[in-house]
Amino acid sequence: MFRDSREAECQIGRHVLADLSGVDPEALQDVECLSFLMWTVLLSEGFPVLAERTFIFPGTRSGVSGVFFLSDIHAAFHTYPEHRYLALDVFSHGTHDPSRVAKIIASTMGGELSGLSIPRGIVLPYQ
Repeated sequence: MFRDSREAECQIGRHVLADLSGVDPEALQDVECLSFLMWTVLLSEGFPVLAERTFIFPGTRSGVSGVFFLSDIHAAFHTYPEHRYLALDVFSHGTHDPSRVAKIIASTMGGELSGLSIPRGIVLPYQ
């Protein structure tokens, strides 16, 4: 069951779900460039990358996805070139700020950034 976005009583991390719209469709199909950008930004922001897996969807003008396993949890991207859209997901339980990753990706790729920053952890029942 989903709960409201109030602060967690025992926060263990922060989860950023970001939407980037108005991005160049060609850039959204270049899995090597996107992977390099994610590696570069994650490492520069102090997120240790343990492994990465990318996937190119079949067909022309198709999107790509990438998942990065971090010692801080995970990061992922999914692209939709036909909509000029990139979805970004960064979850960290460490001291690093996942919203900075989203802001740097957005400033590098262009487009408009919006999203949510959600505290993760245990929420005690309403009293």
